[in-house]
Amino acid sequence: MFPNFDSLPADYFFHERGGVNAGFGGEVFVQKGLGLGVEFGYAAPEWSFGRIGIGIGSANASYHFFGKKNQRRVEPFITGGYSLYFGDRTAFESGFNLGGGINLWMARHVGLRLDVRDQDHINQFRSQFTRFVAFRVGFTFR
Repeated sequence: MFPNFDSLPADYFFHERGGVNAGFGGEVFVQKGLGLGVEFGYAAPEWSFGRIGIGIGSANASYHFFGKKNQRRVEPFITGGYSLYFGDRTAFESGFNLGGGINLWMARHVGLRLDVRDQDHINQFRSQFTRFVAFRVGFTFR
């Protein structure tokens, strides 16, 4: 999981690193606080949509701590599920994701969604970019 520090270049920690993770998805409540969702996206270790990127599809379950009838402005949640990676010199590989965040309700039916998601692989994927943490911003509706 952690890099082998002996094999890293001397200036490894002085370079800017980051990437892009963009996508779309949806989630529905199936019971009090419990949601099911799917999403599709693209992730790359560069700040541009380069040729090194991979596609990601995920099916997740989430738990919203105040339930679907919540009238509060802040709604924390946790989420996790199965991820399928595709592209970058391979067909398909399995993975998982875990995370959490908050929905900030700006109006009665519209909110800002902020979350952090840790993506990881299960199999030995040939890409250099199957384990990453994504900081995500989106809109949510109820």
